[in-house]
Amino acid sequence: MADNSPGVADDETESIFGRNEKGLESAGTGIGLYLAATLVERYEGAIWVTDNEPRGAVFHVRLHRAS
Repeated sequence: MADNSPGVADDETESIFGRNEKGLESAGTGIGLYLAATLVERYEGAIWVTDNEPRGAVFHVRLHRAS
């Protein structure tokens, strides 16, 4: 998933997946990315964020294929 927001600062790419973490102008609860990361990690996957050029963020999710 990608967006054209201001993006995520390099020093925040890990902490944004923490419980109750919210963006500066977020009206959210701070549980969404935490919940996504918790579920992905439970299934031995990975979730991370990178820059979207020229602006924004790209969220990546990797899960194992079911057999």
